[in-house]
Amino acid sequence: MYSELKSDLVPSAQGVYTSLIGLLTAVCTFAGGLLYDIAPTFAFLGMVLFVIPSLYLSFVVLAKYEKAPIFSKEQL
Repeated sequence: MYSELKSDLVPSAQGVYTSLIGLLTAVCTFAGGLLYDIAPTFAFLGMVLFVIPSLYLSFVVLAKYEKAPIFSKEQL
């Protein structure tokens, strides 16, 4: 973030990032509660639906920005 933005914009960008993460957490918690009311298993399946793409995305970002990548781009 520091290399992409001017130094006076970094606190604002961090505030926006934190707000969006908080909003996403609230929406996921609300959705998990609704799914839990239907059946407790559905809440955990909903969590899995968020975790699997997040893990894939984290490996893609790691491979892109890591100096010595764990996976080659062909493997992803």
